Amino acid sequence: MPISPSARVPGHVGFFLLQSFNMMSDGHGRNGFPQQREHKLQTSVVYDIDTAWSVQLGSVVTVAGQNTTRDIGGFLGVWRRF
Repeated sequence: MPISPSARVPGHVGFFLLQSFNMMSDGHGRNGFPQQREHKLQTSVVYDIDTAWSVQLGSVVTVAGQNTTRDIGGFLGVWRRF
């Protein structure tokens, strides 16, 4: 379940996001796959270009887990408001 606290401040041109992504398997998988869990944190900043478009720049890291990869990376997003 993603948790995404954020807030827009009137008069400012963007905001920060702090998100948590968590996944846990329901027991062992088929064909010998082990039980798995992963917990990731994602931080980013969203900058408003105008009233319809925004860009997002951020990073993501695996902070804990079992039988999962340790990810670290960055991303760029484009938002369109309707």
